Amino acid sequence: MNPELYKRARVVFLAACDLDAGARDAFLDESCGDDIALRGAVDLLLCGDDSPVHLTHRAEMSGQIDDILFSGTRDGEAEIPAQIGEFRIIRKIGEGGMGSVYEAEQLSPRRTVALKMIRPDMRGHEIVRRFRREIDLLGQLEHPGIARIFHAGTVTSEGGPRPYFTMELIVGKTLIAYVKALDVGHRERIELFAAICDAVHYAHMRGVVHRDIKPGNILVKESGRPVILDFGVARATRSDIKATTMTVNAQQIIGTLAYMSPEQASGLAEGIDARSDVYALGVVLFELLVGQLPYSLDGKSIADAALAIRDDEPTRLSRINRALRGDLETIVFKAMEKDPERRYDSAAALAQDLRRYLADEPIIARPPSAIYEISKFAKRNRALVGTGVGATILLIALTIFALTKASLATESQRVAEVEADRAKSTVSFLSDVLASADPNRSKGNEATVRGVLDEAADRIERGQFAEHPVTLAQLHMTIGRSYLAVGEYDTARSHLERALELNLDSLGRNHVAYADSLD
Repeated sequence: MNPELYKRARVVFLAACDLDAGARDAFLDESCGDDIALRGAVDLLLCGDDSPVHLTHRAEMSGQIDDILFSGTRDGEAEIPAQIGEFRIIRKIGEGGMGSVYEAEQLSPRRTVALKMIRPDMRGHEIVRRFRREIDLLGQLEHPGIARIFHAGTVTSEGGPRPYFTMELIVGKTLIAYVKALDVGHRERIELFAAICDAVHYAHMRGVVHRDIKPGNILVKESGRPVILDFGVARATRSDIKATTMTVNAQQIIGTLAYMSPEQASGLAEGIDARSDVYALGVVLFELLVGQLPYSLDGKSIADAALAIRDDEPTRLSRINRALRGDLETIVFKAMEKDPERRYDSAAALAQDLRRYLADEPIIARPPSAIYEISKFAKRNRALVGTGVGATILLIALTIFALTKASLATESQRVAEVEADRAKSTVSFLSDVLASADPNRSKGNEATVRGVLDEAADRIERGQFAEHPVTLAQLHMTIGRSYLAVGEYDTARSHLERALELNLDSLGRNHVAYADSLD
């Protein structure tokens, strides 16, 4: 929750918390209007005020939430009901962020269904009306990869009507549990995931966005067919916050937040569209391939976790498993681009690129350019770039740009690809080195040009460039010139002489790079 949204939500919350249920709903409808993000934030605060859930706020005077801790049950239901509406309850089969799920028997027509009872705080006549309208829309989705919604209703409980809906009962394992239990291979996982994308695209083409895609909402039948649950129900209940399973303690965040797109995590309801689902699909694919999430959210508050999703770069697949380097990594990270405009524009486009990868065909996605990666690094480290280190980064960017441009202009396509790969490796190496000057990673020590250069100089010969002497020479040239700029003449000389030696051995006396280093 961003600070401005929290300030607005807190004003409404304080005015609403002393009202009875009927008056509160009317007050919230009038105060929040169509502002879904504000209503969700207020409902989150009211949930902690009304329910047995333990909710702790530790807020600074500025009104920013620093921590929100949940423990205990979400529904507050002591017993399993014998009957809900016309449905006889057989057993409880699960519980999530929106409520409890039961296996139930419908008398007419006679069939076994899954019945989801929405949480007690999601009630009120306006919410129920909106909920039933959306469920009617979702009931029109007919796809073998989407659990069919049959019926929506309400039951009267203390405080007002409480909505529920029934859907097709899917017998199977959750996505991650399925691939682990059957030890599904790398290729089969991608094929399975492409089928999930097909189902998501079907719903998108009918104007329905899921908003809560995660492995727990995807079951795989014994036949191997994946089926997506709760499609669009997050929208039906008005709030992504309500649809999440944010079980948070001092060490861990579990739930939907980890799969939210940056625009969702920031509370920007107006920016949520099909590409938000594409982002969530990218996170699910990441976890499906390597068994972990792209961000480490352990120990973070909800606000800090949301900021990490919005601003931090995800772990690269190839750092976890080098076999995933290349096209597959490019596909995953295009799906997970922070800017929606740079993502796949549809789940179908993501599925098509995955199938191209499986067929050894050229993929549509392309890795980001070296200059784009440098610009992203600069945005993440504005304070660092504002110091003299910015000159170093600029020199590096110009060097890499020149290398890549020259290779594309004068060499064959194969050589150009090799050079581009070397340039990307250079960016990765230098980004790691320069990140050591980030105060958040250097325990508050002040970043200096000399410190960054020393770190780079220490690591350069131990880096991944031993087999690429031309690239290594360019790095020595850049670092040498940077030492020269700060008056470290002896150190600069050693690096420039090393560049001269490398260029002479690799390119000969007649090459322009040798002449440049000699100069």
